[in-house]
Amino acid sequence: MRRILLAICLVVACATGVGAGPSEEKEAQSAYASGDYARAASLIRPLAEQGHVMAQNNLGLLYRDGMGVPKDEKEAVAWFRKAAEQGHAAAQFNLGAMHYNSQSLSRDPGQAALWLRKAADQGHALAQTTLGILYDEGRGVPQDPGQAVLWYRKAADQGFPSGQVNLGGMYAKGRGVPKDYGQAALWYRKAADQGFPLGQTTLGVLYDEGLGVPRDHGQAALLMRKAADQGFASAQENLGALYDNGRGVPRDHGQAALWYRKAADQGSARAQTALGVLYDNGRGVPKDYEQAALWYRKAADQGFHFAQDNLGSMYFKGQGVLQDYGQAALWFRKAADQGFAPAQNNLGLMYANGRGMPQDYKQAALWFRRAADQGHENARANLRVVSSRLAANDLATSLAQAAAIVGAAFVVGAAGVTVMDLLSGGDSTGDYVGGTGSGIKRWNELHLDDYDGKWKREADLNRDKRERNEPVYGP
Repeated sequence: MRRILLAICLVVACATGVGAGPSEEKEAQSAYASGDYARAASLIRPLAEQGHVMAQNNLGLLYRDGMGVPKDEKEAVAWFRKAAEQGHAAAQFNLGAMHYNSQSLSRDPGQAALWLRKAADQGHALAQTTLGILYDEGRGVPQDPGQAVLWYRKAADQGFPSGQVNLGGMYAKGRGVPKDYGQAALWYRKAADQGFPLGQTTLGVLYDEGLGVPRDHGQAALLMRKAADQGFASAQENLGALYDNGRGVPRDHGQAALWYRKAADQGSARAQTALGVLYDNGRGVPKDYEQAALWYRKAADQGFHFAQDNLGSMYFKGQGVLQDYGQAALWFRKAADQGFAPAQNNLGLMYANGRGMPQDYKQAALWFRRAADQGHENARANLRVVSSRLAANDLATSLAQAAAIVGAAFVVGAAGVTVMDLLSGGDSTGDYVGGTGSGIKRWNELHLDDYDGKWKREADLNRDKRERNEPVYGP
């Protein structure tokens, strides 16, 4: 949410940077356009001190961004407030955004909502959209999807693309309105037709999945490319996935790598992971475990569970990094704690085999069960193995206690297995699936079937869960 409002503030800075007014302000506008921010500030300040609302708002923008004056959020807020209290809608929006986003001042979502509403009530489309987001997420106001829809619609009806995409997202999720992919597509298209990259991307998702529109992978790829060419990371990532899978475009791992890298360079954790997978397997790029580990780590450090699991596998095998079972277990746990079944299975294997931690069949069983409960077949098999060993150990303990009571050197069980056999493992009940014999499975294909597909920018499209290496959507 914070990223959304920061982006919105930048839009306002451009839209209301220096507007028409007295001749001094027109000169300031010219100075601002030419990049002479110090002169713009010197021309605006006298007007602001005289109570000129547009000058007050613009001076606030210069202080907020440190353009022509030292960056000073406290001073920015002071000037925004002067203009906002005179009813200037853009200043009211900017003041609300500062209350929400400030890097150096105390944040106050309630005050943010108050000032955003004042601007929204004057028809300020950006304020209406942002107020809708606050209602959608329950920040500074009670969570109310119906109110979110109301404010998104007000902005959308003015042709504001962020409002249109967010309204489409509410229809796609069925939040505040009945779920209706046809309506979602209608609003996404309105934004896409304005060249808005998020609208193009979300509409592309619907075409790829045939939701609200006929399934058309070629149209999906076309829309993704339009957004990707504008530098939109989510579209670049998605276009890479389409090339990776040959959906709507010929399969081309080189092109997949190119687009994944563009998104990865912007910090997309899933694109970083996908690029790591290509290096891991030598598809579209030379096989390079060090590069694979580097990209996995970038995504893992952002908390992306898939990358954490893959990085753990690299440490387990010593590929691209020095072999280190402790580090392997650490990264498996980070992913497992997020509920990622493959990582839960891998962490169970580490406990079962005593790699990177003391051997502990009970902990192994716990993690195998968590993965098995999600349908992970290897974990189900491993749970059977470790459960039998736990049962054998319990029997061995009971027999040892009985032997101590009668003073016997050993007791022979019904199957003819001695206590020492049981304690040392005896007849193996079978190796663990994905254990040290076969190696922990590397997820060489990018599976994101567990990912909820939530949009983390202005829209949130609730996609159906998919199986195996399908295109990935979202920021």
